[in-house]
Amino acid sequence: MQYLARADRPFPKPPGGDDASVADTSPSPQQAPDDPAPAIDLDALANAVRAGRWHFDQDLTLGQLARLVGTNTSALSAALNARNDMNFTLFINGLRVEAMCERLRDHAARDKGAPNLLALALDCGFGSKATFNRAFKRHTGQTPRDWVRALKQMA
Repeated sequence: MQYLARADRPFPKPPGGDDASVADTSPSPQQAPDDPAPAIDLDALANAVRAGRWHFDQDLTLGQLARLVGTNTSALSAALNARNDMNFTLFINGLRVEAMCERLRDHAARDKGAPNLLALALDCGFGSKATFNRAFKRHTGQTPRDWVRALKQMA
């Protein structure tokens, strides 16, 4: 149980340094001083992931992300779970869907033909078509094809 007593201490920075640290080990007003979980600003975390383009890595794990941002897996997982029952997979896939939507908007702005959704999804870090379709619908409320059709109608 000794490891639980040290959950408030972030892991060391990755070699080469990283200015994207989002762990704040000082107790927040809602956090009791004895609470071992450090406060993690999820907006700053999302910005760090976008800046590092880490969400495009299909093999990204909770442990890898925790090391990249200078915290531990327990603290990172707890912070994600505290926000509307979000978990690591939902968080990362949400950022991937966001990137996908941006690419689809860029594609539509260039007025090209139908986009290759699978190729774009794989480029955005999704490992399979099924995972992409499920995540896209969960985050946008529409299937990718319906979203593209709606985007073209707005243009």
